[in-house]
Amino acid sequence: MSEIEDPHREFLRDLRNNPNNLSFWFPKVKHCGFRVPKTVIVPIPDELVGAFFMEEDTDADAIRSFVHESVMPALKQIDGLPFIKNGTFSNKFEFGDCCPHDAEEETIFRSIRDIQYESLCLDTDGACEIVLRERIPSPENAPRIYGGMPLNTELRVFYDFTAHKALYVNNYWDEDYCRESISRSEKDAVEYDRAYDGILKKYKEVAGGILDECEKRLRSVEGLKGIWSVDFLVDSEGAVWLIDMALGHQSVYWNPVKAIRCRIGEKANAFIASQGLPVEDVEEEFSMYRKGLENRYELDFDINFFTAYNRFYQDKFCASTIELAAAELPASQEKDKLLRLAEELHKTIEDADLDTPGGRRKYDYAKLQERSVNNILMAASAESFLRKL
Repeated sequence: MSEIEDPHREFLRDLRNNPNNLSFWFPKVKHCGFRVPKTVIVPIPDELVGAFFMEEDTDADAIRSFVHESVMPALKQIDGLPFIKNGTFSNKFEFGDCCPHDAEEETIFRSIRDIQYESLCLDTDGACEIVLRERIPSPENAPRIYGGMPLNTELRVFYDFTAHKALYVNNYWDEDYCRESISRSEKDAVEYDRAYDGILKKYKEVAGGILDECEKRLRSVEGLKGIWSVDFLVDSEGAVWLIDMALGHQSVYWNPVKAIRCRIGEKANAFIASQGLPVEDVEEEFSMYRKGLENRYELDFDINFFTAYNRFYQDKFCASTIELAAAELPASQEKDKLLRLAEELHKTIEDADLDTPGGRRKYDYAKLQERSVNNILMAASAESFLRKL
């Protein structure tokens, strides 16, 4: 391949420096006391990352060589069939990709090729590494969605590594958030309904103690700061496994209002009131804005679009009140830029042609950006507020 050009080099640097990559956070937490699956991380050479776009005739052969020389030897460290993902993305909606039915070299090649291709097309990040993990046991008769994924009880904890505090926990398969998208497949909807009562029952049993366990075990973790989501899975024997992590404000169920309440208790209500916002309205707004975009375009796009679009929106525009406060941002000049952007968005909203699909989408997207800019500006006020406590 030709020498890597600057835009490509910048793209690769951003991929490798993403803190959500499993290679960044997993070494820091794997000995904290929670059960974790056996994990092997295989870096992808810089010159090979672009091959997963599958644009050149030689790309498939280059990927096959990588699988043969690097992945298959690493696979010997995993007992049984592997769970496969890249640094941040498993494409679980096509479950056969991440949990192949055998470990033959050609099967592993196809799984990695398809996961990487989907990841690059959706801009999910993580494409600089392949992760091989042991599979966590699930009951043989467990309800399954997405072409084979067992519906286990999973929990998402939001934990502040700076304050050493577990903030709150959510049912990963929360009905209000998940059921509508899962129900796009009639078969998956039936399986989800069959599983949900059991998921909820086990969630309630485990959720009561998981926050205490996080405060006890994650306190010793070094090298992580700010608020992260920490995901847990309950296996067929009732054991709890730490399976995934990501920056908090880029995660589903992130709620800055709930986080600031947990961080500083009822004093949070004083801050919310100081912004002239009814507490209940703010709470509802943050729980619903991610679903709003999906509902708007339900007839036009599939679930992968929703996943990618929401992730893009969160990454580019949504900022966490607590994390901005901890980072002492934004500076005065940043506020000026944000205020100018808010004015531009307001004009876009006013001028949008709501009688055309393109105009309506432009309006909706500008509204979402405007809300996020206002959240960032609110976070600037939060930073000053927190310092006074």
